[in-house]
Amino acid sequence: MPNTKEDILKFLSLVVPRAKKTGNFFSSNFSDAGWEIKAHNLLVPIWQITCEQIIMKARFSMKEDKRKLEEIEQYAKQLKIK
Repeated sequence: MPNTKEDILKFLSLVVPRAKKTGNFFSSNFSDAGWEIKAHNLLVPIWQITCEQIIMKARFSMKEDKRKLEEIEQYAKQLKIK
């Protein structure tokens, strides 16, 4: 798990897309990439939990840095994390 402010932000920028479901019924069942979409979506809950843990850690460690905290809150909003 990342520890520095920069590493936390970099980590979130990489994993937030993995914490969002992709595709729809047709793309996951009838497309050539259907198995990739299903595999991605199976891991979404794990990435969401990881992001939630990182965001909680970031909120605590960055409470004095308003600019970085705003960036963290944007990631939380994208994932609907309160």
